[in-house]
Amino acid sequence: NFFQRATWSPDGSFLLTSSNDQCARVFQLPTDTLTTAAATGSPEPLEAFQCLRQSHGILALDWYPHVDYYHPSTWCFVSSTRDHPVHLWNAYTGKVQATYWAEDDKGQKIAAYALAFHPDGQSLYTGYHDAIHIFDVQRPGMARQTVRLTPTRNSKAGQKGIVSTIAFNPDRSGLYAVGTFSNSVGLYADTAPGALLHLKRPPIGNGLSQCQFSPCGNYLYLTGRTHYSVFCWDIRQTGKFLFCIDRTLGTSQRISFDVDPTGQFLASGTREGTVQIYDISGPLQAQPVTKDPLLVQSFPGHHDAIGATQFHPTLPLMATCSGQR
Repeated sequence: NFFQRATWSPDGSFLLTSSNDQCARVFQLPTDTLTTAAATGSPEPLEAFQCLRQSHGILALDWYPHVDYYHPSTWCFVSSTRDHPVHLWNAYTGKVQATYWAEDDKGQKIAAYALAFHPDGQSLYTGYHDAIHIFDVQRPGMARQTVRLTPTRNSKAGQKGIVSTIAFNPDRSGLYAVGTFSNSVGLYADTAPGALLHLKRPPIGNGLSQCQFSPCGNYLYLTGRTHYSVFCWDIRQTGKFLFCIDRTLGTSQRISFDVDPTGQFLASGTREGTVQIYDISGPLQAQPVTKDPLLVQSFPGHHDAIGATQFHPTLPLMATCSGQR
């Protein structure tokens, strides 16, 4: 067994993981983590207080954006598995709170490959083949709206293929990015029925696995499922590719990255279990871009490939997880 994903709750109180044993685990961050580690010189062990077995391997997870440690009713996240609807879980009770599903042309339930809550917490955006289904969080069941990424099944216009990643701009403008396994990237608005524009196709051969906006909302970072590089676009000048960061991967496993809350650093793991941190402030400030991202720190984190790396939203902490088949 090994961990595949790890993500902090928006308030930083919990860590949500998925693993190869088809379980979603929730860990609570001790309030004295920093002081205990400084006093003992060794990391404090984390024990999951919830282990929620899913029906199949987990395709996607996402935290409810208004998680509040002092209100257990908000300790919620969504999960998606193959051939099953999306479930909304309460991490406090360990029970399913709601179910959201989409159907294909034959009336059979289909799985979502990407999940993202709208920043206001009222809507859930889910990625399928050639479409985004939008659910009202307070009304379980079928989607209230469908955004078609291509006009018709046989059309060459728009975005084709399975939606693999969805990310909202943190500036709360309602802008969100959609990436597909067919290697296309589109920008959409929550108030418009179709794409605002399509970015220049990134040189990623095996499909996009992650997209993430910078904290300021001006830049979009992308990477592929088995690709070495993380690419950065300036969405204010959509044809402008700023820079790329070449990582050491050499594995078909999905290796995610993260940008810290200040927007200055980008972190990613490697196949060898090393955590690499880049200073990306130089390329973003240079006009025109003449400076490459600077590798400022590299340290051993695990003894196997690091699948996920994520900065804590408020504390000087980073979560990583490792393992591969």
